[in-house]
Amino acid sequence: MFKNCISLKSLTVPSSIVNIPEEVCNNCKLSMLSLPNSINSIAKQSFANSNLKTITIPSSVEIIQQKAFYSCEDLSSVVIPSNV
Repeated sequence: MFKNCISLKSLTVPSSIVNIPEEVCNNCKLSMLSLPNSINSIAKQSFANSNLKTITIPSSVEIIQQKAFYSCEDLSSVVIPSNV
C-alpha cells in the first residue's frame, strides 16, 4: 500500500482495520505510528526499514510475524502487552 513511500512520515491506522498487511510501510520514512485496539495481527516486514522511534503494540494483537520491524535502527522503545 505505502511501500517505498519515503514522504510518509506519520500514520494513524483507523479502527476499521484489523490486520496490518505484509510490507504495508516497508522502506518508508515513517517516524510516528498509531495503532488502534482493533488490530489483531502485524504481518511480516510491515514496518521494516522505517524511522520509527517508539511503538506501542495494542493488547488486541495476537500475532507479530517475522521481521515486522526489521532494520528499524531508530527504534528505542517498544511496548508489548504480556498477552501478545
